[in-house]
Amino acid sequence: MKTLYQLSDSDFEQYLLSIKPIIRRSAKSQREIEQVAIEFGYQFTDSYHYQNQTTKVSLLCPSCNHIVFKQPRSILTNPACPSCKVATKTKPSNKANNRSIRLDDLISTQGSKKLAKAIRDSKI
Repeated sequence: MKTLYQLSDSDFEQYLLSIKPIIRRSAKSQREIEQVAIEFGYQFTDSYHYQNQTTKVSLLCPSCNHIVFKQPRSILTNPACPSCKVATKTKPSNKANNRSIRLDDLISTQGSKKLAKAIRDSKI
């Protein structure tokens, strides 16, 4: 089977049961990478063949129609086409805003006595 992203979830589960257990992990990685590549607009070339996460695969960039050779794991971290430098779709960031305040910053702005009083009064 050349690509796995086209399979429905139930068909993919059936496929996983039909292959050797040692290959299942690779198949799951392949499907995840293919789904991300499709999400970013890439198309698979006729010569596409997934071996592992470090062996380069060929994809067709939708923006410039350039054949891109990328490591599959780099598609997850840097989906932009190297020739046109365009990521066709921005992946939403899962990072939450870090609003934590360092204790040193509080002491320098509020003073240690005010900070100690605020901590006592808050009864956390």
